[in-house]
Amino acid sequence: MARSNIPEEASSYYPPRARWYSPLLGWGSALRRRTRLDRIHLPAGATLGGLAGSFFIPGLGIYLRGPRTWGLAAFAIWGLVCFLSIRWFGHTAGHFAFGLLLAIHTIGFAH
Repeated sequence: MARSNIPEEASSYYPPRARWYSPLLGWGSALRRRTRLDRIHLPAGATLGGLAGSFFIPGLGIYLRGPRTWGLAAFAIWGLVCFLSIRWFGHTAGHFAFGLLLAIHTIGFAH
């Protein structure tokens, strides 16, 4: 079969047609502007994968964004406090240890 000499690129005279989902994109960007979500950005050096990972792994945000030694310390303290909260489950010390687990997790996510 012979190749034609017609270029495959779009014509500058006829612009490409809008896709079926174009109105949804317009509504979505209007909603983002209206709710001021267009002003929210990740800090410099942060990735979306790191943000998602720090949501699920306590102390990962400290490890990725701060000094690695503080991140490793957060991992070690979290492991120790996790053991203590399971060991003293139902006692005051277990409740305190569980509170520390939540605090480490929240600090890592916020960092």
